[in-house]
Amino acid sequence: MFKSLAAIAFRVVLVFGVLAIGASAGWATIIAPCNGFATVGAWAAAGSCIDSTTADPTGDKIYTFNSNGTGTAIPGTWLFNVSDVSVGPTTSLHSITISAPTAGEVVGPGTYTIDYTISINPLLPDYTSNFIDAAQVSANVANGNSTDTKNLFDSGGTAIGTVTSVNGATASIGLPDEHAVGVDETIVLGSGAVLYSFTDVFTEQTVPEPASMALMGVGLLGLGSLLRRKRFAK
Repeated sequence: MFKSLAAIAFRVVLVFGVLAIGASAGWATIIAPCNGFATVGAWAAAGSCIDSTTADPTGDKIYTFNSNGTGTAIPGTWLFNVSDVSVGPTTSLHSITISAPTAGEVVGPGTYTIDYTISINPLLPDYTSNFIDAAQVSANVANGNSTDTKNLFDSGGTAIGTVTSVNGATASIGLPDEHAVGVDETIVLGSGAVLYSFTDVFTEQTVPEPASMALMGVGLLGLGSLLRRKRFAK
């Protein structure tokens, strides 16, 4: 009886695993990798990209371009880069950097805006229990008198926090559990300020899902019951 139930359970897990991997592979083929875009304009034309890397070719974070906002748009010729760096078995860092391709194309005083959404790919089995728990922003300016403000929204459009970098310093904020975060970023350069680049970093951490914990508990209870039966049988 126990052997037959175990065999059935194994088959069910195997089927769901194959389906999850197949679905994630299908998604990854639809969305272009972020590291294949050389400019912000290419990202805007594609609409969204996934942060695939050599270590993680299917990616786990999707960056969807929304708009250039209402101020002076970030130049489309700026270089665009997204990186995914694992720092431990349960944590990874994701950074988006937009920078001028050459020193001759930096921008001066004015307001520059860009809007985008960052989403965790829920079809990847390794990341189904991840949540975004922190965000930070920093700017690279040749002179002071600048602010980089990032307003953050949850998947329902409700504001969940603001991060403001002053004169290029890094600023951080903790976020509630969210699988999708909208970003409305505004960079204001005062007189004499020159912007070379700005970088946003999101940190995500894996946590056990309640369903997974419950399933593990049921399994442990079943194992304990089986061991007790074997002991009494002897």
